[in-house]
Amino acid sequence: MENLQTGATFSLSIKEGIPLVKINVKYLDLTFARALTEILKQAAAQTIEKITAHQAVEKTTANQATLLDFKDVTYIDSVIISTIVKHFVDQRNKGRRLVIFNTGKLIDDLLETTRLKDILDITEEMDQGIALAKQPLTDKELSTYGRKNNETVT
Repeated sequence: MENLQTGATFSLSIKEGIPLVKINVKYLDLTFARALTEILKQAAAQTIEKITAHQAVEKTTANQATLLDFKDVTYIDSVIISTIVKHFVDQRNKGRRLVIFNTGKLIDDLLETTRLKDILDITEEMDQGIALAKQPLTDKELSTYGRKNNETVT
């Protein structure tokens, strides 16, 4: 795993060619929203650079995805949920995935209750997240979030 950036709250690295954001706090609330937004943008930029540098190879293997590791998180508030959903929709509209994994029981229950589990790409473990990140988005996934099937990805 290539480490790109490390901070007390978040770390950004590359796992199997896919940007991985690890959250290193238990309580993720509005005080972290701006930092989370910035690191997710940096992760998306890493994906774009990888695709530019390796054209078709990275497009087929990494599929322009970002991984988000929730292993240490036990609490998120509505501002963080909104931040994640906004980034998820932004990524989908560009033909990319945001894959969340390692959600504990409390976060999993919250995502289930809010029905976000039906919308977001969530897996139990990193290996499953990587496998999902490498899957191309379906036409249904692309059209659900505002981008029409015949629009080009930029």
